[in-house]
Amino acid sequence: MPESDANEHLEYLVNRCGDRRVATPGNRMAAEYIASVLGEAGYDVAFEEFDSPGGVQAAVLAAMLTGWVASRLMCSARRGTRLAGAALAALMAGQLIGENTTLTRPADVFLRMRRGCNVLAASSDEPRVVVVAHYDTVNQGEAFKPSRARFVPAGFVVLMSFPLLAVVLSRPCWRWPGRIFRLTMLVGAASMLHWSLAGGWNPGANDNASSVAVALAAAERIGGDEAADRGVWFLLTDAEEAGLRGMASFRTRHAEDLAGARVLNLESMGSGSLHYIAREGWVLRRRPSRDLVDTAERYCAARGLALQNASGASFETDAAAALAGGFDAITLCRLDGTGFIPRWHYRDRIESIDREILEESADLVAGLVQHLTD
Repeated sequence: MPESDANEHLEYLVNRCGDRRVATPGNRMAAEYIASVLGEAGYDVAFEEFDSPGGVQAAVLAAMLTGWVASRLMCSARRGTRLAGAALAALMAGQLIGENTTLTRPADVFLRMRRGCNVLAASSDEPRVVVVAHYDTVNQGEAFKPSRARFVPAGFVVLMSFPLLAVVLSRPCWRWPGRIFRLTMLVGAASMLHWSLAGGWNPGANDNASSVAVALAAAERIGGDEAADRGVWFLLTDAEEAGLRGMASFRTRHAEDLAGARVLNLESMGSGSLHYIAREGWVLRRRPSRDLVDTAERYCAARGLALQNASGASFETDAAAALAGGFDAITLCRLDGTGFIPRWHYRDRIESIDREILEESADLVAGLVQHLTD
């Protein structure tokens, strides 16, 4: 295999590009660097743009405010006003379901959109395997401190109940609970606004510069000519942190090309033990096929590696959007001793990366891709 250095890619993405939130200069710099590396490795590279909010905070903020207005309107004695409130509650429900399924996002009309950009290396017409890693970052959030981060998935589950509560608690007999609920929605909206404005940019070394570095090193080790022969695509997505928008756009744009393809998604590959995500999605759970899981487990076992089942927690990665589109997908990630992503959206600096693990991961991914396409 050609020489490559995953750590060199990591350092460029973190130390040179810096802030990689959607539509920032660092984000575009990262996309251009990724394209340059893939081009030099012999791949045909394309930029694919799409619309996206700056982060998932905007969508949740819009849903919260919509629900607050809906609950207020449904407290009215006028039937027409109550119906308008019910319609807004349905809009809130649609947006929250859409954030979990990537299939519908009706409240997007209220959001300021930016231009996201996927980087696609497609050296064959019909891929057999698509290797995916997102290169964007999101603001650092206090909710993601290690002592609090494991409660974040439960927060999304609770949030899904808000549209129904907006309807039920608008009844006169629930006046005080309704007021408390509306106050809760305002507090939630304020927390999203604070996260957006005061969170500060996050270096995103582990999540997800580490996986991009692994994907680029694997692409170099395979090479464009061999990738074309084997039917391997490399997709570096933008706006994963904005509701999986990059993968959703790719899925729609290439639906016909992807028939029968397998998606190998990489998430936070910089430190910890090797896992696959068994349940994708905060609320509506989707799973990789048993055949794909068995193939990955057998390959890792043959190399003396234990591929563990991350069944103790739910995650939502680009694989969730691929699975929602009907494609077979699996996410490989590395988790800490508590079964969680190290440094998830909090002080995610390059010092936390295990450099040897990064190179080992690049070897693993390159070998697994070749095994899947033999």
